Amino acid sequence: MQRKKIIALILIALVAIMIIDFRINDEDAVADFFMQFETESIKNISNMPNVALNDERRSPQAIRKSSFSYNASDLENFIIDNPVGSVDIQGHDKDTIEVTYEVKVYSSSKEAAEEFVEKIGIIYGEPNGTFELEVQAPRPKPTNIRAFEVDFDILAPKDLYIKLANRYGNVKVQNFINGLDLEAKYNSTIVNFVKGDIEINNEYGSLNISDLDGKIYIDTSYNQNNFRNIQGSLRIDTAYTDNRLEDVYADTELRGRYGGGRFENLKGDLDLDIRYMGLDLLDIEGAITGSMEYGEISIESLSNDLDVTSRYADLKVWMVEDLRDLNVDVRTRYGNLRSDLSLSKTKEDSTEMINGQIGAGTTDLKIDARHADVQLVYEN
Repeated sequence: MQRKKIIALILIALVAIMIIDFRINDEDAVADFFMQFETESIKNISNMPNVALNDERRSPQAIRKSSFSYNASDLENFIIDNPVGSVDIQGHDKDTIEVTYEVKVYSSSKEAAEEFVEKIGIIYGEPNGTFELEVQAPRPKPTNIRAFEVDFDILAPKDLYIKLANRYGNVKVQNFINGLDLEAKYNSTIVNFVKGDIEINNEYGSLNISDLDGKIYIDTSYNQNNFRNIQGSLRIDTAYTDNRLEDVYADTELRGRYGGGRFENLKGDLDLDIRYMGLDLLDIEGAITGSMEYGEISIESLSNDLDVTSRYADLKVWMVEDLRDLNVDVRTRYGNLRSDLSLSKTKEDSTEMINGQIGAGTTDLKIDARHADVQLVYEN
């Protein structure tokens, strides 16, 4: 119960911080979505006048559309920085970068919006083999301009290395073969069919990735994550997320704080460092190692080594029927131990334990638990 209170207070503080950020920067066309959750107490915390939902954010008063192409035959990198809006970028087989964009301005004054939309610059250039694309707008923004956003639709050579930063809008990246460095915040992010060194930093929204191949690092928080069909190596750092992984053909590291998840059909090893998480693991073919604190972990169809420590995290393990050649060292202090193994359980003071070898002892089954219940059962 105490942990639930702490988490609730953290989430309330997060909402307050987000609302303050929106008001200070005053640049998010979707900020009202988050502001609708503001309560009187949060308004008192932020100590700023309330901004109500209004038509200024629902439809732009001015729109400017344009497009251009650029010869990319000598380029190696493509850098994009979009402070407010969306980006849809796809790799193709041509040696050109083709950009279509739409600039939207939100204001109570149509005349002011039409004047401001012409001042927003879409700047691009090519220093040292790198194509750079960015949005520039006058600062500070006039008081009669509520917000602006820029939506990009881009085709680029698929062998370019992509570095993309986007905030307050949807992102879609697909079909590149030389790596990706992506920072995306607020709203939906989709990454498909990308190879190479891949780094993704994603917060406050959803992250859906599939068909990636390479050295992959993902840092994500306050998110709904769905990952499938991953090859290479995968490291995930998460906080306050719900994670779904399926069909991962890679050694995987999970560093998680708060949240939960379900991992299914992982062909490589899994290394865990998790706290305050609930996790369901199904059909993990490689070894499972690591540590867990505060939560509940279930492992189904265990068929390989298990070597974990647990503190205040109950652990239930279903073993495949033919997992019989075991080197067993399982103990729990201040918890209950239940086992289908053909070894006797012993008890010493507040510790229950099972030790010994079954068959050839080729597979390690090692659990060191404290203040946690442990169950080891065979699947029928």
